Amino acid sequence: MPGLKWTPDKEKQLMLAIQKNRKKAKFGISCIYFALSKTVGVKLYRSEKERDKTCEKQSLASKHGLAPIVGDRFSFNCFWIEHSTCSAPNIRHRVVYGYLTQNAVLPSMRWSLDKFYPFELELKSSLCKIGLWHRDIHLGNVGFIGKKLVCIDFDRVSCTFKSGRKKKVKA
Repeated sequence: MPGLKWTPDKEKQLMLAIQKNRKKAKFGISCIYFALSKTVGVKLYRSEKERDKTCEKQSLASKHGLAPIVGDRFSFNCFWIEHSTCSAPNIRHRVVYGYLTQNAVLPSMRWSLDKFYPFELELKSSLCKIGLWHRDIHLGNVGFIGKKLVCIDFDRVSCTFKSGRKKKVKA
């Protein structure tokens, strides 16, 4: 897919998006998402490890048509806005880690749970078949690529590799 290569121009686009469109950013547990264009966005992380693990899971899912396509990984220096539900945002200068991603179209929040449930089950089942255990599929963590429902959230809280799940110990 065109546009998924990290270039100096993409860095300028991102810096402009951060400066002018902060209110349009989407905040998740571990990342901040910015749309750079209609088709390409960027996910930003505080640590290289978090970015790499999330990118690896999304990349695996995208190879099976279950997630947006993943582009280049990158890092750069910028002012980072850390958000907290209990206090004002913290602004710091730091290295930020990210990767480019294909944009998905978010579903209408008017979907009823009855309408969404069969799609949720199918997506969870498909992710499980490729070795990903997702425990947070909801309307805010999915989108459409064409007419296909895909997962857009692969952070450490929402999604793990099945082999990484701890087995329950019987007492």
